[in-house]
Amino acid sequence: MSGTPPILAHLEALPKARQVRPGAWVACCPSHEDSNPSLPWSTSGDKVLVKCQAGCETKHVVAAMGMKMSDLFAPKTTMINGASPASSTPSTIHYDYRDETGQLLFQVERRPGKDFKQRRPDGRGGWVYNLTGVRRVIYRLPELLAADPAETVYIVEGERDADNLARLGLVATTNPGGAGKWMSDYNESLRDRNVVSLPDNDVAGQKHAEQVARSLEGIAASVRVVLIPGLPDKGDVSDYLADGGTLEELRAIVAASSDIAPEKPPTRRVVVLASVKPERVSWTWTGYIPAGKVTVQEGDPGLGKSTMTLDLAARISRGASMPDRTPGPAAAGVVILSAEDGLADTIRPRLEAAGADLAKVVALTAILGDGERMPSLPIDLDEIEATVLEHDAAMVIIDPLMAYLAADVNSHRDQDIRRTLAPLSALAERTGAAVLVVRHLNKGSGPALYRGGGSIGIIGAARAALLVAPDPEDETRRILAVSKSNLGALPPALAYRVEGDAATSAARIVWEGTTAHTAADLLATPVDDDERGARGDAADFLGELLAHGPVAATEVRRFGREAGISDRTLERAKRDLGVVSERDGFGPGSHVSWSLSAHTSPRNPIHRQPSGVATYAESGDVCESGADEVDLTGAALAIFGDDILPDVGDPDLPGNDDGWPEAPAGMKEGS
Repeated sequence: MSGTPPILAHLEALPKARQVRPGAWVACCPSHEDSNPSLPWSTSGDKVLVKCQAGCETKHVVAAMGMKMSDLFAPKTTMINGASPASSTPSTIHYDYRDETGQLLFQVERRPGKDFKQRRPDGRGGWVYNLTGVRRVIYRLPELLAADPAETVYIVEGERDADNLARLGLVATTNPGGAGKWMSDYNESLRDRNVVSLPDNDVAGQKHAEQVARSLEGIAASVRVVLIPGLPDKGDVSDYLADGGTLEELRAIVAASSDIAPEKPPTRRVVVLASVKPERVSWTWTGYIPAGKVTVQEGDPGLGKSTMTLDLAARISRGASMPDRTPGPAAAGVVILSAEDGLADTIRPRLEAAGADLAKVVALTAILGDGERMPSLPIDLDEIEATVLEHDAAMVIIDPLMAYLAADVNSHRDQDIRRTLAPLSALAERTGAAVLVVRHLNKGSGPALYRGGGSIGIIGAARAALLVAPDPEDETRRILAVSKSNLGALPPALAYRVEGDAATSAARIVWEGTTAHTAADLLATPVDDDERGARGDAADFLGELLAHGPVAATEVRRFGREAGISDRTLERAKRDLGVVSERDGFGPGSHVSWSLSAHTSPRNPIHRQPSGVATYAESGDVCESGADEVDLTGAALAIFGDDILPDVGDPDLPGNDDGWPEAPAGMKEGS
């Protein structure tokens, strides 16, 4: 059965090489000066199809990599562990990991594009794609143990490299998972052996080789880290052999080396500012949206935020002027991640109403692989960047931001948000695209910079922030104001209306020029609304923070302060949600933790009932009144108007014999 075409490893090592969709990749062409990847390739059966979009002939592309045209085709046979792989296909290879007796423990599956999966037998003739409960061993362990103990053992970074050395008669092994995944459990198999580690020619490979050497210190008889001279960037021993390297030459390189590991690569980068070339700030929309930076656009629902972002997308797609009539960038692509609007019934009609060049606007709707899922931040930044580069995009719209945060990212935790948005900012910097993220306002009060939902770290990571709010003097009009600009003076606010387009029946933006409004005056709210909104935001914060289990009370308060929530408001939200306080002991060393009760839904604990009915959730008693009541069936509190009655357990609360507080004046108990 055919194996993998030799040229694949060289294509994967080209600058900016990345997979753009299943079965297709792109990289910079080695045959001409190429900063924007123009060399796509794909696999078809046992061959690789390569075609430079800039016009380079395939034979010149192949020659530039030091390869032959025949290397586009797989060899006639591929041997894995000394045998032809019965279950492999021309595009997939399986590497067996066996224990000392030869029993199969698990396999590493190599798919095209260096896509590796690990799988274990399920005991029924099938496979499970994880290694839960499986013992990890090094590759070719039975062969290593059967070899003469005086033979040198070569440790490489991949199974293919180990197999290639084994075909030359050497004892070779590697570890599952690649660089950085060496485990101390592997060391005993190499006790008293002479070991040579052959790293890949990159920083990760050299660090891995040094990790292995340190781990084997005092266990192996000797350890040498040997850098093969002349390797290409990210090259390995298989590249060395493919380029004509011989076993005799490899032995000579090893013999000339010593047991001393090579000098460690640099662990930090220090830049002397005198060497930095100053650059002017580049703008996608002068004064409002900087290029190559993250901008936050925020506002309440129903104000046309998404319609406005599509108006901007349309202008960029056709190279039109911006809403204030300043010049925009040359016509360029736009990448949209939208979780709230349909492509066919909302986004395309709105783009058409705004006059967009639809060929330049793309929507990234899913990540493919094991099934299909929404893009997720920061997990899928590589896929977002690939889409930006592929479509020459000048703007990325993420609407709304919260819908695209990974499951383990708490939007109220500053450190989680910074861990997510720092690499997003780096993506914008690398590509030069403006990244516009949309979020809703919270219900609290205070300065505009503190009104966005989630952590203050969101606005901290942005270089500019746009606020959308109703015009306080005209309820049919909207205002766009800049609430933050790190790169220039605040430009004037702009007024606009959302109208229907006669041709498409879709919403469109009609701009009406500048206005004297500012972000500060647009967010002025009455005191009563401030308090009510702040408690709602604090309840949302607690629900998300405690959703996965108890958290120390001191940590809850610290995270609350980071999110701009006062201790007083947090305590009120705690009562609103029925959050339970528990102490783990007595005395100075004890600690208090907060957790949601077993009956409280962390995301939507309060369910409205018709006026005049309220349920004591656990007692089943019903109180009647003309005030607004709340049904908290399954929760541990009841709300009567603005009064919150917590569950039993606080000896300071007046209560009746069944443990529930007395009903407020004007309410009667019944059943």
